Amino acid sequence: MTGLVEAAAADGQPAIAVTDDGLMAGVPELFRACTAHHVQPIAGCSVKVVDPPSYDRHSVRALGDVRLLAAGAAGKRWIEA
Repeated sequence: MTGLVEAAAADGQPAIAVTDDGLMAGVPELFRACTAHHVQPIAGCSVKVVDPPSYDRHSVRALGDVRLLAAGAAGKRWIEA
């Protein structure tokens, strides 16, 4: 993650977005690297949209993926909920 953020900073990018698939495990590392290089972190999560809504993973049909991005702390809390 540090190398990715270093490259963004060297290129003059003010922010960088990173998404995880189904969870947000990489967010702490993203925030540490961005803080060190003065780049705004935008954390995200890719989630599946299914039909019908069910808790049984084997009986649902995936309609597609949606990427949720959180540019601030409130958005991050909303995605994690």
